[in-house]
Amino acid sequence: MAISDLLKSCPLFSELFDKEIEQVVLVCSVFSYGTGTQILTAGQQGGCLFVVLEGDLSETFRDAKGIVMAPTKLRQGAVFGELGFLLDGKINFGDVVSLTKVSILEIHEDAVFKLFEKNPRLFGLLMLNLSRCLARRLKSNFWAPPL
Repeated sequence: MAISDLLKSCPLFSELFDKEIEQVVLVCSVFSYGTGTQILTAGQQGGCLFVVLEGDLSETFRDAKGIVMAPTKLRQGAVFGELGFLLDGKINFGDVVSLTKVSILEIHEDAVFKLFEKNPRLFGLLMLNLSRCLARRLKSNFWAPPL
């Protein structure tokens, strides 16, 4: 299956036309890793956004006291690295380790911002979708409904 077909179901690419998804894929890289590979390490340089194309990963964050929070399982279509991609300083905030063999789409910050000049609609939708992905993650991990 083509990468662009896999990405159609990914929330980051919601509302994008097939040709727009292909434009993004052309400026990205795909990497494959074996089981147990450290993909991201908290505190290291960020600036890339990642989409799981195949396989399972575990993402773990630490709170301000260094206590490990419950790990999140990332599966096909999941987006990660968004904090290191968006925030000043470009530092990764979590540890991500492959649980199986994985294929990951890596999207560099520079490539996304070059899209702004070529296709502002595409850039705007990617940023909106990225914001939605981050908001959903924050809501599911940190928000509890009132009693």
